[in-house]
Amino acid sequence: MRVIVTRPDHSARRTAARLETLGHQPVFLPLTRAEHHLEIAREALSESYSALVVTSAEAVRVLGELGQELRPRLSTQIYAVGEATGEAARALGFTDIRCGDGTGHDLVERIAQDVGETSSLLYLAGNPRSPDLEDGLRARGIACKTREIYRMVKVGYRTEIIEPLLTRPAADAVLLYSRHNAALFFELVQPFAASIEHLQVICLSKNVATAVPEKFHPAIFVAETPDEDALFAFLSP
Repeated sequence: MRVIVTRPDHSARRTAARLETLGHQPVFLPLTRAEHHLEIAREALSESYSALVVTSAEAVRVLGELGQELRPRLSTQIYAVGEATGEAARALGFTDIRCGDGTGHDLVERIAQDVGETSSLLYLAGNPRSPDLEDGLRARGIACKTREIYRMVKVGYRTEIIEPLLTRPAADAVLLYSRHNAALFFELVQPFAASIEHLQVICLSKNVATAVPEKFHPAIFVAETPDEDALFAFLSP
């Protein structure tokens, strides 16, 4: 299958390699790129907190750019949204990693288990982001400071680049990892909607699917669990 990969370049390459291993043809179409705010990250880590919270591997990559400055923090308890983000933190050198099951709601539940230990949290966040984590913590009365250490910026494409990617030959599926990601994709391909009416729209969650235009609702597939393995399960062998 020809599968459109909409993730930022760093993550897209890993996804593309997995697709190729399974016999599929990845089509690179990164919709955003990350702007890292190192000074904000540096200042945030100098504040008082009992544990860190991250909901993306991108936040971990920002921390990695701090180099040796991060070493004194690697024993800090860190909550990660899912196993992939947790593995990124582990690779960076963090030793006390506690993972949720893949969503902001799941991570709130995981943090709540340790609420006696986590008197104050520092959420190293991106923009845009889902409000689920912050809203959930607030509802439970769990103190959390948020610092935006990166921003996802829209990537622009000319029409003459997009059309052949979608139609020559026709793409079979698109992988969508966030609601923002889905909205950007359908805004970009709107002029070619008639040419991609048979496209499988594979979404990481129900929340992602809410950004899919009604025209494509019959083609939506929602992953059973919020991870890439569950997305790939919809791709024909």
